[in-house]
Amino acid sequence: MSRTKSKWKKFKSARAFVRSIKIKNDAEWRLYCSGKLKGKGKKPDDIPTTPNKVYEKEGWVNLGDWLGTGNVSNTSIRNQYISFIKARSTVRKMGIKNRDEWQLLYKKGKIPKNIPLKPERVYADKGWVNCGDWFGTGYVAPFKREYWPYTKARAFVKKLKLKNRTAWDKYCKGELKVSPKKPIQIPSTPARVYESKGWIDWNNWLGNKK
Repeated sequence: MSRTKSKWKKFKSARAFVRSIKIKNDAEWRLYCSGKLKGKGKKPDDIPTTPNKVYEKEGWVNLGDWLGTGNVSNTSIRNQYISFIKARSTVRKMGIKNRDEWQLLYKKGKIPKNIPLKPERVYADKGWVNCGDWFGTGYVAPFKREYWPYTKARAFVKKLKLKNRTAWDKYCKGELKVSPKKPIQIPSTPARVYESKGWIDWNNWLGNKK
């Protein structure tokens, strides 16, 4: 026989009781409701197995709040944030350059609450690419980059007519007024990246004669 809402324990009293028995997660809650969770006793009849429905308009937040663990399910997390496209559009307009700046602004409360601190988790299968795409900078971490083959990269570098490695280092840092700028597909450390893929020496890389 089903109960009417008036027969259920009040939300705060029910939640206090549930928190007191220290159930860890959704799986344990379901076991407890079915009477199969050892050491927790039988669930009182005036506490519902579906508190999210019974207390929907009476204080319900999420299962983590109900159990007192503070945990939030992935589904609940995703439902509280705006779509990936809208979030990325908002973030790009803010002109954030990197993850450090992003985290600092988030801690200061400068980022809208409906955009997650860790978008790579929330939007993992919703469009997430990388931080360069998220911020609109195009930056890709070195260890994730796909570099051009040695011969193609060297052909580009030779046209720059840089005199030596010092000039190359300054070029990579943007300290030389030489155009075009270095594509991200060309490494700043070519000797390391192309060590077994065609690298000879700096003269060969820069196109200088010995």
